[in-house]
Amino acid sequence: MEPTAAADKFDPIHQFGINPIFDIGTIGGVHIAFTNFRLCSMAIAVLLISALLILGHQPRARWYPGRIQSLAEISYEFVANMLRETPARRG
Repeated sequence: MEPTAAADKFDPIHQFGINPIFDIGTIGGVHIAFTNFRLCSMAIAVLLISALLILGHQPRARWYPGRIQSLAEISYEFVANMLRETPARRG
């Protein structure tokens, strides 16, 4: 029995396809493209990092930082130190 036209239209797996948004090029025989999955994962990362930093900002003064503020400060310092130490020094 052959599938009908209605069965061809309903394809639940199609929504999970990885589609290129734009092509970057070919490097070493490997096709490089910016995909919808990469865009989605970058957006989720930006939202999570923004939420951590916004929640870590305490408008009220305390003698000691809270847990979220400590996590936000440690994460910020980790990335800042990694960026400071990465460039090669010439001399």
